Amino acid sequence: MVSGSNGMRPDSSVIMVSGVRGEGMRHFSIFMRMASYESARLSMLISGMALPRAGHRKEASRLNAFTTMAKSFTINASKLRQGKPVFHLIRSALILIFACSALPCAAQDSGYPVRFYPDVFTPEGRMTLTPGFSPDGRTIYYAQTECVPIWECPQRLMRSTFDGTSWTTPEPVSSTQGGRVDYPSVTPDGRYLLFSWQMPREDLTGFDVDGNFDLWRLDLEIPGAEPEPMIGPDLARLRAGAVRTLRFVNNETAPNLTEEGDLYFWSERLDAIGERDVFVARSDGAGGFQAPEPLPAPINSPSSDEGAWVSADGRTMLINYADRGGCGGSDLFMSRRREDGTWSDPENLGCDINSPDEEYAGVITPDGAQIVFISNRPDGVLDRPTFQMWATAMPESD
Repeated sequence: MVSGSNGMRPDSSVIMVSGVRGEGMRHFSIFMRMASYESARLSMLISGMALPRAGHRKEASRLNAFTTMAKSFTINASKLRQGKPVFHLIRSALILIFACSALPCAAQDSGYPVRFYPDVFTPEGRMTLTPGFSPDGRTIYYAQTECVPIWECPQRLMRSTFDGTSWTTPEPVSSTQGGRVDYPSVTPDGRYLLFSWQMPREDLTGFDVDGNFDLWRLDLEIPGAEPEPMIGPDLARLRAGAVRTLRFVNNETAPNLTEEGDLYFWSERLDAIGERDVFVARSDGAGGFQAPEPLPAPINSPSSDEGAWVSADGRTMLINYADRGGCGGSDLFMSRRREDGTWSDPENLGCDINSPDEEYAGVITPDGAQIVFISNRPDGVLDRPTFQMWATAMPESD
């Protein structure tokens, strides 16, 4: 959280518009001072790791509202030039404020989500999916589709870094181009980038494989390194034969490695608990993995349980469910690992964070301050609902 002044006078950006005089000009100037000041404070807030922390949600709502008002004045300044009364502008701004209290265009007091740096991560006509952060929080990896529907499109792995002010223009991770990439994450030591990749493997040459997502890793410390498949007993099942085109069977995705060396991912396997399940491949103590096992209830069920992300310390899980009650569509839930190694009943993050639309692929930023996730809720900007990155302050613990 940034505090203090940015060196600007609160009234340094007052806009004087011809055609307004006397008392009307005075009220307009006061209003614009407030908008200018609050917009500057918003700019400071969204530097660093960007979004309001839990203790500053109320301020975030004010800042977003004043930013919206400033835009309203800019758009409608011509009315003043035409000699129309100032109350038209104030009325327009107030309408926008109340609209923002109902639409996802402002961070609400309860922690309502906002778009995650939309000026950077909203490529025209494309979706931004499944984010993952480096341990220091200064690099983000995510998947980006090139068209709709996504299963007919290239899905590229993108990277952006924080330069101290904002995120840089995203660039593709060149060594992962070709095939479709999803669910990137970085190991706790920062060395490896893990991801799910639908890429033909040399060791599977000769097999009639269809669209097989496997778990891969890329060494970030070796320049020019090429991705390599993650190896372990029963870690990668073959999507061939009778299951070659059956649903999502034998695809593995969303790898997350903990500091203990345990690998979490989710898959659809016919001999598991439900349709889709969260698995853990425990560390073998020598840098490898034991055979993966599906997590028992309450994480997995006879239904579809997917989208899991596990924190580096292995104690917090975000997961999305569509059939355990909530706000509509797929919702984000949180579970904590107890001292005995079992997981608590996943709790819905609530309808201030979830929406009637779809939410999934949630991750907690390394500083523990925010949840960044994917949703296709309307944002009032894009012409149609599109899966994009959103963020909200981390809910306060009870």
